[in-house]
Amino acid sequence: MQDVYLASIGPGTTEERKTTGSTIELVQEEERGIKCVATIDGSLQPPDVRLYLDSEDCTDKFIQLVSDPADAADAGIVSKHQRTVEYSYVSTNPDTEFNQQNLTCIARQPDFPDTVTWAWVDVFCK
Repeated sequence: MQDVYLASIGPGTTEERKTTGSTIELVQEEERGIKCVATIDGSLQPPDVRLYLDSEDCTDKFIQLVSDPADAADAGIVSKHQRTVEYSYVSTNPDTEFNQQNLTCIARQPDFPDTVTWAWVDVFCK
């Protein structure tokens, strides 16, 4: 696995990459969100990504986007395969289930150790 990270998505779709253990804020009536991104080099198969709120699987609350394997070649990296998987959740009315929970993003690839990152989520109501 090359990289796994969480990012906060702010108003106007601005993104801020978060370090493991940091806080992501969701605010009612403001378009904000969370993104988990996992990138793997040297494989045509995308990583398997799962998201958890504490111990509950919440992957189905996120929208998945998987890169086309040709994307890396189009970028001039002809001999290198790269796949990226993104899961995003954006809402002006965030699910209160996220409030004061650890959001964990786990990326798996066969024959390699899991790669894990997490952030604390706070939901603010106006």
